[in-house]
Amino acid sequence: MAMLGAATALLLAGCGGTSVTPSQSPTPAATATAVPTATPLPSTAPLPPTTDVDAYVAVQDGDIVPVDLATDSLGTPLPTGTPPGEMVVLPDGETAYMVEDSAITPVDLTTRSVGSPIPVPVGSAPTALAITPDGATGYASVAPGGGAAGFVVPITLATGSLGSQVPVGVDPVAMIITPDGRTAYAVNLYAGTLTPIALPTDTPGAPIAVGGQPSAIAIAPSGAVAYVLSGGSDGGSITPVTLAENPAQDVVGAAISSAALAGDTAIAITPEGSSAFVVGPDGASQIALPAGRVLWSSRLAAFTAVAISPDGRTALLASSTTSLGANTLTVVSVATSQTVESIPLDAGPVSVAYGPPSGSA
Repeated sequence: MAMLGAATALLLAGCGGTSVTPSQSPTPAATATAVPTATPLPSTAPLPPTTDVDAYVAVQDGDIVPVDLATDSLGTPLPTGTPPGEMVVLPDGETAYMVEDSAITPVDLTTRSVGSPIPVPVGSAPTALAITPDGATGYASVAPGGGAAGFVVPITLATGSLGSQVPVGVDPVAMIITPDGRTAYAVNLYAGTLTPIALPTDTPGAPIAVGGQPSAIAIAPSGAVAYVLSGGSDGGSITPVTLAENPAQDVVGAAISSAALAGDTAIAITPEGSSAFVVGPDGASQIALPAGRVLWSSRLAAFTAVAISPDGRTALLASSTTSLGANTLTVVSVATSQTVESIPLDAGPVSVAYGPPSGSA
């Protein structure tokens, strides 16, 4: 369900999956050391959390599974009825939105009730969802297929009503909204571009060429730099884009290339912007920004989703059963680049999101 934003997602953390980065070049972690990609996940004693943070995992059978990270225990699954593509949880932790084959479905996490699906245009498949910081409007990217240009559909979440379609590039696969709520960006896989959309007028701007086949995007809390992930078969790249108030003045920086990014499909940025966690079917990595140094890496599982905790201390990575490992949530310390916990899952994870700290209002 991917686009970190005001909500954390999946494929992306933040309001649509989403996450966000700093105004200038972020400061790389000073004491981190590179870990060879062939090295197994390091294991350490669990870190005592500063807050009891709950998380949610959307799994292949359509359930949302709550996770208590203070006790490493799974809660009672909440059936939604349909296998999800992405899950976006609002910052208050009360509502999740599931991106499904032909609709966006709201789920009340407090009452454990599933709302009426919000259908997208007939014959179209939503690929990602981003939600404005005030939680009022969702923007769903839609890829008609067949090489046709995609579009973005605004959704008034309180009523489920759809706005006018906003044209974007070919095969939009990810969405994100800046923290100030002024601009949405659609990531166009086969066009190799970003399409900025001015909010709330829903006016598309000129496409921004980022090269390659971009598959994911994250922005750090300052909202000044976006990082665009392209994961090729022989290696991938993270391209920084300095964001201006007027997207026509956005500046695309030099790509950070690494063999560790091969095949990766999702990205999340730490709150201070010093590193990125990237995942894909071939593994996962923590990459120092802007240096591009590999701080942590695993090629021992097929990873499907990643999210950064609200306090920025940990990353939560979901992996599916393969010949190399089972369905698992892996918790990694951002500061030490070491594995903290591995939590078994009963079904394959599709998307993961942190909720608010336990006991918060």
